Amino acid sequence: MTRPQIPDLTQRYFLGLDLGKRVDRSALAVLELQWEGKGFDYAWYVPIRNPIVRLIRADRFPLGLPYSQIPGILSSVLHKLERMPVLPGNDSKAFQKDLAVDAANAGSFLLEILQQQSLPATLVPVSITGGERENRIHGGVWSVPRPILFSNLRILFEAGNLRIAHDLPGYRTLIEELLTAKASGPQREHDDVAIAVALAAWRAAREIPALRQPHPERVIRSKGENIECCS
Repeated sequence: MTRPQIPDLTQRYFLGLDLGKRVDRSALAVLELQWEGKGFDYAWYVPIRNPIVRLIRADRFPLGLPYSQIPGILSSVLHKLERMPVLPGNDSKAFQKDLAVDAANAGSFLLEILQQQSLPATLVPVSITGGERENRIHGGVWSVPRPILFSNLRILFEAGNLRIAHDLPGYRTLIEELLTAKASGPQREHDDVAIAVALAAWRAAREIPALRQPHPERVIRSKGENIECCS
């Protein structure tokens, strides 16, 4: 038997930043990693925990917001996260924040600014492409096809490991946007928050592969039951 892996209970957040253009808004999404207790493994005498990520913030910024204002907004959000209540069982002194940034086109200019700002987060530049495979290219930029971003988002939803609180501001608009966002083709008028969530979820799944595994509660449900993406 393989000893169950005991998760590192660092207070961890995954942020996704989609950068708008002249007709699109920029958007920011924040996912909080949580570990749900699911019993105790008496064979190895370790607790059983299942990872989920909960969307705790989704911002759609005003149309035409200058890129120069975004670093200040990010700095404010990141410092607020450090003041969030520590989740039960987490290390009160261990915080980690990953920021996946849309680095295509003008995003490369903003990335240089963010790097100079020394934000308290791990910057993960992502170039969203129309290819078939994700890979890391020059400058540490990840090339990630749009279909992979959205297929990963759907996997996390269907696995029951991506949650959205009903009291999240703009809840109904967000759900509609996530349901209508397309995995292929050009970016649509209201895809901005969906892409921000997809960026954050992609990074979370790369760092915590168990998020792509079905949640234990989903395993016991009948295959024909409708999937609910929110709780």
